[in-house]
Amino acid sequence: LAPGICEEIILKNKYPEKVIEIPNACDLEIFKNLEMSKKIVPKSINKIKIHNGKKIKLLAAFTGAHGLANGLDSVLDAAKKLIEMGRDDIHIVLIGDGLLKSKLKKKKFDEKIYNCHFIDPVPKLELAEILKQNVHLGLMILKDVPAFYRGTSPNKFFDYLSTGLPILINYPGWMSEIVLNNNLGIKVKQNDPEDFAKGLIYLSDNKKLLQEMSDNSRKIAEQKFSRNDLSQKFVRIINKTFSENHSRVKNFHKR
Repeated sequence: LAPGICEEIILKNKYPEKVIEIPNACDLEIFKNLEMSKKIVPKSINKIKIHNGKKIKLLAAFTGAHGLANGLDSVLDAAKKLIEMGRDDIHIVLIGDGLLKSKLKKKKFDEKIYNCHFIDPVPKLELAEILKQNVHLGLMILKDVPAFYRGTSPNKFFDYLSTGLPILINYPGWMSEIVLNNNLGIKVKQNDPEDFAKGLIYLSDNKKLLQEMSDNSRKIAEQKFSRNDLSQKFVRIINKTFSENHSRVKNFHKR
């Protein structure tokens, strides 16, 4: 699923040419044909879009597990920093569930981080509606663990690309390289809430750049991460492997 996984397998394998990477993929059709959806977006998302009677300027979203590996305290710390910097026109929504969700919600309440919101997990089609219609930026957040840098392939990244969302990422590695090399978004420092907050402000205040990054995200989803293309690649590999093994067996019996 990721280059780091391939690299580790190759270290223990005599035949590196037999190790092939097929990452998670983009569900292009689900995120494209949203007019076909009859799902209702949660009312809570509409409330998030207005603060003190004014429409917020930027809504960033994190989707997926709220667990130990995700390091989501950094998101709340950045949201708190935004309040300190007087930027209550930027809000963050976390969609999903996990071991640390209740702890994160308590932190939000205790520290009055009113610009950070939580929504329970929703079906994929409903998530597509939320992201496409309401969100301006996708967040790729992980705990500072080197093994994650090249060894993970989170679904959320490919959902963001499918939706045409720019991406803010807080860790180095192969996904960070994709983001930066293709102008899909920006990278901020880990464990630095001020840098995180400044990154959100920068994107919020540069709508033209945000639109360019959005266009680039959808483009790379179609060009490199189509589920149809990657599944066909998988089938070709399986068929080729089966054919080669079948030939070896036949040759062996001929002897």
